[in-house]
Amino acid sequence: MRADNISVVRLTERQVRILNGLNTSGVPANEHIEKRARKYTGRKFKGFRPDQRRVIVKVTPERIHVQ
Repeated sequence: MRADNISVVRLTERQVRILNGLNTSGVPANEHIEKRARKYTGRKFKGFRPDQRRVIVKVTPERIHVQ
């Protein structure tokens, strides 16, 4: 299993702006989560359910407050 180098902090406030709208077709989002699952766990993603549609939302932070 792979872990990125991330400093853990307590986020007390987050404000984000959505970029580029939503991709609601589901196909790129399904491929994306499959790729992430293989990268971090080495296995196929096991959470696929036919009644769910995955979306990718791109956000950019506008303000973050940490303690």
